[in-house]
Amino acid sequence: MKKLIFFSICLLVYLNGAAQAPSKTKLFFEKAYLRTDQDAYIAGNTLWYSAFLVNAQDNHFINTSKTLYVELVSAEDNYQVQKQIIELNEGKGFGDFELDDSLKTGTYFLRAWTNWMRNFNDNFLFEKHLVIAAQKPKVGHDKLTKKSTPVATGNKAVNEVKSDAVLAFFPEGGSLLNDVPNIVAFKALNSNANASISGTVYNKENEAIAEFESKSNRGLFLFQPIAGEVYYAKGKIGASSFRTDLPKALEKGYALQVIEKDSLFQVVVKTNQQSNVLNKDVLLTASARGLTYVSQQFNLKNLQQGLKIYKNTLPQGVVSFTLYDAEGRPNCERLVFVENTNKSVNVEIANSSSSNKELIQVKTGDDKDNLSKSAFSIAVLKNTLALNGNTDIYSYLFLTSELRGEIEKPNQYFSLANTARKQDLNLLLLTQGWRNYLWQRIADTSFVVKDIPEQGITLSGTVSTKVGDKPIEGANVTIRAAGKEKSGLFWAKTDRNGNFFVDDAKFLGEQLFRVNAVNDKAKNVGWLKLDPLFKSNAVKPSLNKVSTELPENVSDKLFEQQDLLSKGKSMTEKTIELEEVKVKGNQPIIVADVLLNDFGYKDEVFDITDKDHDYQNLSHYLLANSKQAGADTGANNYIVFRYGGQIIYPRFVINGRSNDFFEDDNETLDEESMAADVEVRNNIYDTYLNMPMSDIKNVTIKHLVRATGGASKDYFVVFLTLREGATLGAKVNPVIVRLDGYYKAKEFFPSDVNKPNQPQNALVYWNPIVETDAKGTAEISFQPPADKTDYYINIQGINARGIPFVLEKRLDK
Repeated sequence: MKKLIFFSICLLVYLNGAAQAPSKTKLFFEKAYLRTDQDAYIAGNTLWYSAFLVNAQDNHFINTSKTLYVELVSAEDNYQVQKQIIELNEGKGFGDFELDDSLKTGTYFLRAWTNWMRNFNDNFLFEKHLVIAAQKPKVGHDKLTKKSTPVATGNKAVNEVKSDAVLAFFPEGGSLLNDVPNIVAFKALNSNANASISGTVYNKENEAIAEFESKSNRGLFLFQPIAGEVYYAKGKIGASSFRTDLPKALEKGYALQVIEKDSLFQVVVKTNQQSNVLNKDVLLTASARGLTYVSQQFNLKNLQQGLKIYKNTLPQGVVSFTLYDAEGRPNCERLVFVENTNKSVNVEIANSSSSNKELIQVKTGDDKDNLSKSAFSIAVLKNTLALNGNTDIYSYLFLTSELRGEIEKPNQYFSLANTARKQDLNLLLLTQGWRNYLWQRIADTSFVVKDIPEQGITLSGTVSTKVGDKPIEGANVTIRAAGKEKSGLFWAKTDRNGNFFVDDAKFLGEQLFRVNAVNDKAKNVGWLKLDPLFKSNAVKPSLNKVSTELPENVSDKLFEQQDLLSKGKSMTEKTIELEEVKVKGNQPIIVADVLLNDFGYKDEVFDITDKDHDYQNLSHYLLANSKQAGADTGANNYIVFRYGGQIIYPRFVINGRSNDFFEDDNETLDEESMAADVEVRNNIYDTYLNMPMSDIKNVTIKHLVRATGGASKDYFVVFLTLREGATLGAKVNPVIVRLDGYYKAKEFFPSDVNKPNQPQNALVYWNPIVETDAKGTAEISFQPPADKTDYYINIQGINARGIPFVLEKRLDK
């Protein structure tokens, strides 16, 4: 899994959403963290999450971006399972994914980013891997073997596990230097963390020079290369053999060694006789998250010279020591971790219980035992499996987000039960440090801002001429909620490139919008095209660089959890979701406001090919190819269907979503609402019947009948499967389009978790955002487990001073 530093750039000046010159920007840093209720799920469960957006330099909640994009993706094929747009309030938000019961067993990625992070491609993407197990078969189950899943790399799938062992070497500071003792770390790249390593270093004459070994997949040894020699190593990683060349040593230059003491770091700068750098100035800096905390220039008078850097001058977390030569070029870099135990949060829990209620009081205090205001999320579970997660808010903000590559079980580096945690953390930083000088590179180049921080949902698009597709400047674009739910009205004017945007729209859930472009005389002008709200290709995935291997025994543990919690309850299919049209055999179909049934009428199915692109639009195509569709004799020339002496206007379902009006309610509506429904219907027809065939992959026409309520009535439903981006690409004016706004998260109820027709869940209580009072106190109550079992509390949050905290505690019943 790719875990990187997240940052953004704060605009000091921007006008009408357009970024100014790079000289008018100021760098600052932004991180997102998503905390889930668990890290392993069974298909059919609900995944609950809370979202925190913080300033990476001090971990305080930040309000620069108020919109967060979240997606759940299959690691096997990079398929987007679900997506949501989350509204952030003072850096806090939350959501949930109802996991479909048809999901396959495997690794999934939970990803999140702000629009601002898109300026940096995938470098600043939040990514967390989760395990989802398919529902247990009714008769027994097959154990899920611990093996690598093929992962997508472009158009070719490769398997990450190689037959030969690979050992990589990492000299401290970045390079070996001839005739100077060097610390060399090593790491097995394709073995598990428990694989032991043993090896020997040989010179070009095949003479043994040094030996090394480790009981885990990382280790280090001391090595002094000699000028004119080259070296290689042979040995064993577990039962597999390896042969690896050591990095070529520099003939002249610098070496950097850092030794941690109680209250300081001893930094040793080394060189050799060939370097010719004695009596020249060098610069040592200590930086973290884009800020420099130490900058010390000194004259290198000896081949080895030391400096003392006190920990109280450095921030908590990963710190980079960098050595620059007299010309200002970076030569060496060494990452260290500063653990400031004086800056911690004390979390206390007091609980009292009755037969039907559990009351928990949480108090958060700072390092001086002063109570401080905090915000946190809390999960209460009946199973410890959920507590054995791969990360938490502390390890993410201070460690995993600062490094490239996957870190196995990052919590182990901060667990007091791990007596070797400091040595392990040092090895991790030696072998997985970020040595690309990214901060310096960005600071030294002209940075071009393309995507601004969003204070709401951005509605954007273009207006162009119908002939020649040339941009229209100065068109007045109105975007308003269509039909009965008029919850928003937005206005924009196109620029010289025909572009328009609204950067602060706020609306919940799916809504129909009417988008219209007119000139100064209020006459419709040009063609309209809207950009997708959720840009699924906003960041490039990192699947070719991560392991999709399932954690050991996780499938058996999940099935055991399912057995214990479900108590033999059978699994049944999910009921039909009203928000999405799902066709399963002859089951009823919800289309907007009507429940419809398939009574055996034959479908018309058309797979669109390149030769169909010659048709003028969908209306032209249906008139020429459908045996049921005919032309309306009215003024609008719409497509209609005739059956039983009736003229039936079609309904539309676009990519599985009903995009429709509500004609069945007309008898209960007032005259204005009826007119609004007619307008919505007409605009839907204008949008999709005028759509070019190149935007369409498949057309299916179904003849359906109302299933319940009132007299029998026939319907014709046109199901359209569109190509990516085509839903918003219809160029008629005005356009009616259904947009996904901010996701309206569900409120947690125990009954929502343990439904009789779903696999049972370990979750007892979930609260994504809890804010304490000024004294650092919050009270929480919930219904305890009915079976009187012990349960576990997991709290993750940040206090008012920007200090993250985690508490896991078992409560006995």
